[in-house]
Amino acid sequence: MALNIVEKIDEAVNVKHVLASVSDKRGLDRLVPGLVAANPDVKIYSTGGTYAAIETLLGPEAAARNLVAVAAYTGQPEMQGGLVKTLDFKIYLGLLSETYNEAHVRDLERTGGVALDMVVVAFLAQADLVLEAQDLLAVFAHLAVHQVGAIENFLDPFGQGLHQ
Repeated sequence: MALNIVEKIDEAVNVKHVLASVSDKRGLDRLVPGLVAANPDVKIYSTGGTYAAIETLLGPEAAARNLVAVAAYTGQPEMQGGLVKTLDFKIYLGLLSETYNEAHVRDLERTGGVALDMVVVAFLAQADLVLEAQDLLAVFAHLAVHQVGAIENFLDPFGQGLHQ
């Protein structure tokens, strides 16, 4: 198997497909209308309670156009208790695919998958920051700086040294 190396990252991503699954629904009332205003054709793939909250926010007409249940997209029902809804090959493929990589594009086409441009999850420790922020770019910058430590701790929980 060949090693895949990311060759480039787009300077600006046209957000067409969003995966949203949050336990804390605060802020969706600002985020979801903003996504639809930025791209009226955006598709939001969502689950359970998040799906219901977004459906209410959008209303029936916009929900029919912009909202997709993850179970309908993947063809897999969720586990009892609402677990493992997003643990699916099509979701992984959408998260990891590089749209400039022809092999990845063929995989997406073969499976009926889409490249996911954005993932909305709740970092509960950051929820108040997002709600208080007036500048969404400032939020992203804060999360990018402050989540690095959390990501490194996740990837290297025993402090073996990722950078050695």
